[in-house]
Amino acid sequence: MKVLLVGNRESQVDALADTLQRADYDVAVARDFDQAMSLIRENPYDAAIIDVLVPEVNGIQIYRALKKASPEARAIFISGYMKTDELGDLAASEKIAFVTKPLRPDAVLDFLNRWKEREQQ
Repeated sequence: MKVLLVGNRESQVDALADTLQRADYDVAVARDFDQAMSLIRENPYDAAIIDVLVPEVNGIQIYRALKKASPEARAIFISGYMKTDELGDLAASEKIAFVTKPLRPDAVLDFLNRWKEREQQ
């Protein structure tokens, strides 16, 4: 499963990327909006893990761009304070998950593993 990880907190992003790679996920990392857009244009992704507060924009804008390029992509939004109702119409989607900070890599892996199992059925 190819995963786009978007966040600007270097230590958190690197630790999560390492965890996902050890779990056999193909991970690309973007630290800001421009990097995310470049990666989305260049590659299809099965899922994205997006910090809601990315410099320059919010993570929802990144997800909407991802959906245009990879319509079947799923997303995990990460935030320390955002409520799921702030996701609007996205909150009801089965392709969206929400993980609060402090970030727990096991929670992210749980969502990705469940999605991966569904794809393989």
